[in-house]
Amino acid sequence: MKKFLCISLILIMLFSLCACAEAPKEAEPSATVRPINALNATVVEVDGGSLLLADCNVDASSSDIYTLALDDVPAVFDKDGNAAEPSILSAGMSILLKYDGGIMESFPMQISGTTEITVISEGGDLLGFYRDVLRTLMETDEALNSGIELIGFDFSELNNLRESEKGALMYLAAGDAGLGLEYVSGSFEELAEQGYIDRDKLEFSNGVLLALKTSEEKESSFTFSTSKWRGGLAAVGSSGCKAKLKDGEWSYTGGDMWIA
Repeated sequence: MKKFLCISLILIMLFSLCACAEAPKEAEPSATVRPINALNATVVEVDGGSLLLADCNVDASSSDIYTLALDDVPAVFDKDGNAAEPSILSAGMSILLKYDGGIMESFPMQISGTTEITVISEGGDLLGFYRDVLRTLMETDEALNSGIELIGFDFSELNNLRESEKGALMYLAAGDAGLGLEYVSGSFEELAEQGYIDRDKLEFSNGVLLALKTSEEKESSFTFSTSKWRGGLAAVGSSGCKAKLKDGEWSYTGGDMWIA
């Protein structure tokens, strides 16, 4: 009987302790915090309601270019930090773009969830200048363009653009050439190794190779040369062109045209 009473008392005490203990609270759901990402970029083109951007990071590659719809930009600030309209954005500007969405792995890539764009600096549209140079080069001796299916770009000695900017230039220049032309990048030797150029016949049977080379680069001037090559005796180009930045615009003078 005593043993039974002892057991009963122990059980009563245990139940009392359990009753006094607080039930664990359910964890309250925490607010979802979307990380803010940042991208330093060059505005390559403003086309209607969209931007084409080139990544300014030092390790960016030629494929690091982006499109962004201006309707998706809720806030724009000028280089003094004042609120501004998206219409102030122009090619050649350096910007800081912040976003809390994702990046669609298309080409060009697409950014979502933009929160703001701040202008870091304004500058001459050097990439647009080169685009005009390439457009003129494609229109020179158009017989070389007959039957082409792709364009090769040799920018290995183009020293005043970032790799991402070179990629954007190729993308735009191929589009300017029309006909949905594909494009490849590399020097003569690299494209020959990849099978695009026949080294023995010395010809690019289904394409042309466009090259830009720079020298004597300064902050507001440089010298450059151009070439368009289809084969050993099928080429055209210019050398000794003097480019200069004046009043925010790039232009060039001189240059000796040659035809092979």
